[in-house]
Amino acid sequence: MKFKNLNLGNIYRVISDGLINVHNQLFLDQFKKKFTSNYLNISQDKLKQLSNHENPLYHFINIDKQIQGQSQLINELIQLTGNKIQFHTEEILRDTFEKPTRVTCIYAILFEDCFKTSTLRQTVIDHLLVIWNIWEERGFRANEILGWKNFSTDERQIIHRIWDFVSEIAEKQYQIDILIAKQEREMDEKIEIKEKITKCLEIYCRNACDKQLYLDCLSQMDAQLQSGIVRSIIIPNEIKILLPLADRLNPLEKLHSWTNFLAETREC
Repeated sequence: MKFKNLNLGNIYRVISDGLINVHNQLFLDQFKKKFTSNYLNISQDKLKQLSNHENPLYHFINIDKQIQGQSQLINELIQLTGNKIQFHTEEILRDTFEKPTRVTCIYAILFEDCFKTSTLRQTVIDHLLVIWNIWEERGFRANEILGWKNFSTDERQIIHRIWDFVSEIAEKQYQIDILIAKQEREMDEKIEIKEKITKCLEIYCRNACDKQLYLDCLSQMDAQLQSGIVRSIIIPNEIKILLPLADRLNPLEKLHSWTNFLAETREC
């Protein structure tokens, strides 16, 4: 079998026009071996760019759609090329949760029919299950919760499609928004505590000799509320002790403001 002199465009035409119905396994194995040595020496980045015409997967996916998945050769070439792709958990987390879009390689692997039986899809799913289990056992980071709050409707739809798919496969009893909701409430409560104490210090404790102690505690809380694990964010004892006082004093600020407003109105 000799096709080392064929350029990329020609080899895909050869496959599409003459080889998609071949079933001889000896021929298929030889073809895949030659194709690997001649055309699969490309970078990971390019392999993950499914809209890149220099990526074999771009052509194989299009051919597969045209023939509705009916070619053994195309199926095996997709599997062969897909097996060259490697993902890190951080990359998968980025594309499926932190910065979700429908144009990533991972999204295609999860939902394009041509990857349905591929080992690559299972590899991605295994990574996603690891992430899910970490969220269950360790919890979300604060920046993940903040990101969730700021997602657009479209981004949330993408996240739901990906992670509801994972939930179904893993036979979970809940979906991702349920998983997030409890920790979102916990984070909101801790943010509210920080804001209460900050307000109390600014209004009623401006000249307190130990004010800096509380400001330092709030600063530590604020740092944790940016990227720390929500479940692990500790409310310092100093803040807990001051909280009942803040709960009593802070409502008075509205009363004082109203009293001052009335006094100024009468003077006018």
